[in-house]
Amino acid sequence: MGVCQLLPDRLRVDSLARLRECVLKTAESQSFVKEKNNRNEHPQINEYLKACGFKAPEKMLPQHKAWCAAFVTWVYKQCGISVPSKSGAAAVLTWNSMTAQRIRPGEAVLPADAVTYKQWSHIELIRYWPLDPRITYFYTTGGNTTAGAKQHGVYVNIQRSKSFVRNTIRLIR
Repeated sequence: MGVCQLLPDRLRVDSLARLRECVLKTAESQSFVKEKNNRNEHPQINEYLKACGFKAPEKMLPQHKAWCAAFVTWVYKQCGISVPSKSGAAAVLTWNSMTAQRIRPGEAVLPADAVTYKQWSHIELIRYWPLDPRITYFYTTGGNTTAGAKQHGVYVNIQRSKSFVRNTIRLIR
């Protein structure tokens, strides 16, 4: 692992890289989550919602279990990253309101940053963001998505257009 000359603390660089790796590996580990009937019924979805403070998500109606943001929250919390929200960040709207954590124009997008979209209320974790501005797409891992398949679930290496991005949120600093 390289050492960033801009940061005097080598341990900090290594620990941030490990934290980002934890987020990506934890998210990938959930790729077994696939909804049988596309009705938010997989039991693991309840675990994601519990990470957001829901006491008994198994009692919720399936249509009230939008879980993409709960998945992202759960992943971060599994890696010991606190999510700055009183509501537990179960809603994409909550993530979009995290202005202090947004990446500023000109700041590089990094793996394990979260991304929200203009076209739909959805959030995912960035796996790879090409720095070359001529490349118009990037790759994510996300939950409560089809990623082009017929079945909702957790998918890895989802290709998305950079033009769809509303906000990029960084919790690992």
